[in-house]
Amino acid sequence: MDQETPWTTCLLTRMLILYLERIGKGNDIDYREILSGENRLNPIADPKAFLSDHNNWVPHHILKDLIEAAENAAGTKEITYLAAKDYFQAGYGPSVLEIIAKLQNQMEQALYCSNLWATGFANYFKLQCLSPSEPHPSEAILLSQFGSNVEPIVGNFGFIRGNYEGLTKLFQVVEEARCIEEVSQLKLQNLIREFGGYQIQKREGRIAVVESGTKKEVIIARAVSLRTEILSTSPDNPAKTEGLILYPEEGRLKVLTSHAEDDPNRCDKGNNAYEIVQGGTLQAGSLTYTLQRGQFFNAPYSRYRFTWKSKPSRKEPPEVIQARSEMIPPLFNHIRELRETHRQILRFTMENKALAQANEELKGAIQRESDFHGIIGKSAKMEILFEQIERIAPVDSTILIIGETGTGKELFAKAIHQCSLRRDQKFYAINCAALSESLLEAELFGYEKGAFTGALAQKKGIFESASGGTLFLDEIGEISPTMQAKLLRVLEEREVQRVGGRDTIPIDVRVISATNRDLKKEIASGKFRSDLFYRLHVISLVLPPLSERLDDLPLLVDHFLNFFSRKCKKEKPAMTREAITLLTDYSWPGNIRQLKNVIERAVVLDRDQVITPDDIILPEDEAPKVLARGPQAFHDALEHYKRSVIQEALHKTGGNQTKAAEMLGLQRTYLARLIRTLNLRTGRDIR
Repeated sequence: MDQETPWTTCLLTRMLILYLERIGKGNDIDYREILSGENRLNPIADPKAFLSDHNNWVPHHILKDLIEAAENAAGTKEITYLAAKDYFQAGYGPSVLEIIAKLQNQMEQALYCSNLWATGFANYFKLQCLSPSEPHPSEAILLSQFGSNVEPIVGNFGFIRGNYEGLTKLFQVVEEARCIEEVSQLKLQNLIREFGGYQIQKREGRIAVVESGTKKEVIIARAVSLRTEILSTSPDNPAKTEGLILYPEEGRLKVLTSHAEDDPNRCDKGNNAYEIVQGGTLQAGSLTYTLQRGQFFNAPYSRYRFTWKSKPSRKEPPEVIQARSEMIPPLFNHIRELRETHRQILRFTMENKALAQANEELKGAIQRESDFHGIIGKSAKMEILFEQIERIAPVDSTILIIGETGTGKELFAKAIHQCSLRRDQKFYAINCAALSESLLEAELFGYEKGAFTGALAQKKGIFESASGGTLFLDEIGEISPTMQAKLLRVLEEREVQRVGGRDTIPIDVRVISATNRDLKKEIASGKFRSDLFYRLHVISLVLPPLSERLDDLPLLVDHFLNFFSRKCKKEKPAMTREAITLLTDYSWPGNIRQLKNVIERAVVLDRDQVITPDDIILPEDEAPKVLARGPQAFHDALEHYKRSVIQEALHKTGGNQTKAAEMLGLQRTYLARLIRTLNLRTGRDIR
């Protein structure tokens, strides 16, 4: 269990989705976003329907993301408990597990098969049922244990309680049931991480949960070793020994209790836990979770006391009980076989993903021979930039990228991220000019439920989500003075406050910003804060326009020809010398973005796998012109030579452009474009 990738049946996601629909919160969840990380190789047309089908399986992190989204939508950390309990009561089934439960028709027998139920739900946790030390006909001790391949959250434990209490609805003889957690495996560190806004301070033998802003102690816990008790295994337990948490020795088990061991000589490190000595409530927006004095957390496994009340009922004939008992083992075997088949399919899926990733890495290795983390270029200016990136990327200083529109500022930001120590964390990019001030604030800092009209649920901001990674702020020169002040505070304090919230949330983000403006002039005119500029401008990268790196143009053209040929499912076209000359002589005010669009248009319109000047469309008001590269006298002479040669050809052909083009060895359309560019007289004027 501990070595496998954690997977779970969609029966659990189905429970959540149906309950959210029942309480009118079904439309508050973006199911496509929940599945976004697993929806690349084989796109799922209807993510909600996929997650509602109990026959499907998903990685545990998908369930975890859905739990967190459901908690925020419903405004309660009890959502999994309520959903699981309601599922059986509402009679949404049946799944194979429910069919088996109904066939058993005895609460005790269903409980003693807990370890087999667990194997039907997931591969990352175990369940076990035991008789209490003082046997009672309507009471049992339940154990649960999550493997080291997952970090369970509150919602995982809510599912356990809710499923046990809900399962009783399948038995007509059971009137009511309660599942009370006495010892919890939930780690306090993970619980604090769920809420944010809190820190754990360790002291000798104790830990304190402290509010990040006020430094107020909310909860205090002490390290303890739990006592154990000896329980006997039931001779009627049909579950045998598969997937148990504790294995009996001579019919007896040593089980953790909800009491701390006071005798140091009897303490066992394997029984360590934390006992709450000062209770308190954690809060994040509308979500709360109360820890009470005397509760135990961080235990090796969880312990529950399960009690139920039975109605008077008629006993079944022995032969019926016998027949039912004989049917149940084959059904559980069938579940195990289905589970193994599912896991095999999932294993193949993961292998396919690994192969696809390896393929992408191989493509990347080949591409890196002519590029730098996706940036095409071999010119001297680009080599200098690549060397700068490799030097500055490992440190966490803020970086300001300066360059004209279309020079690839986001690509450079991604390259810095990929070369940094944060490469394994997320990279977020946001265009500051594309959003209004209020929307930008909500996106960057997040907001609490009810903070403004339309804020139906709490949402983390990009600063919070990008914690540990890199955030790229494009068009930073476009933000308002108000936003400049708020951004400056975040950069200085390294913490954010959600819109409508009071708590400050610590962040760990590397900020890279970019602009095509001259921010020093903006400061002089009072449009940009100087203190923010110096905070952003610790290190700067100045990107050259395409017109200053024309040595890279053939590489860029070849790259875009390959890219758009694959995209259009065409053979890669060749490009004539005249077409290359036309591209080289152009000024490219839109830089690489404009070049990319021109090549895409040429590939789309191409019919004969050869791109000529005829296939290249450039704006009339930005016609090719000679660039100021080197001494101006050279370019003046070159333009004068072009003029004289073309004028002579036109004169000899009587102004006939078709014959003049043939004489000069040019395409007629290219000659016509040169005539316009050089502002020459037309053939009619010559005559």
